[in-house]
Amino acid sequence: IYVSEQAPGDSVIVSLVRIEKSGFVVIHEDNQGAPGGILGASALLPAGESNNLPPITLSRDTKDGEDIYAMLHRDNGDGKFDKANDSPVLDSVGNEPMMMIVNVSQDAEAPGIINP
Repeated sequence: IYVSEQAPGDSVIVSLVRIEKSGFVVIHEDNQGAPGGILGASALLPAGESNNLPPITLSRDTKDGEDIYAMLHRDNGDGKFDKANDSPVLDSVGNEPMMMIVNVSQDAEAPGIINP
C-alpha cells in the first residue's frame, strides 16, 4: 500500500494497493501512536494491484500535523465494509497489520498519478 503525504481535508487519496484477496483500504485516526477509530473506507477492491483509487471520503476533516493510518482489511465475502467482520490483513512475517502511516500537512503536494 502506498499513500503519499496528504493535505488536510475530508478525503484521502490512495496511490497504490496490492492485495491477495478482495478487500478494502480503511483509514484510521491516530490513537497515541497506534491505529484508532475508523474515519473511512474504500469501495471493495479486487485481488491484485489497484492504482489511483477514487478519494476515500472521511467522517471528519483531517488536521495539519496529524498522522492517519491507511490499513488493508479483508472482505468477509459480502462486498461491503463492516468493521466487525472485515479484519485487518496481517503480514506473513511479523503478523502485524498491513498499513502505512500517513502524515497530514498543509504543505503536502497533490499526489501524482501512478501509471499501470
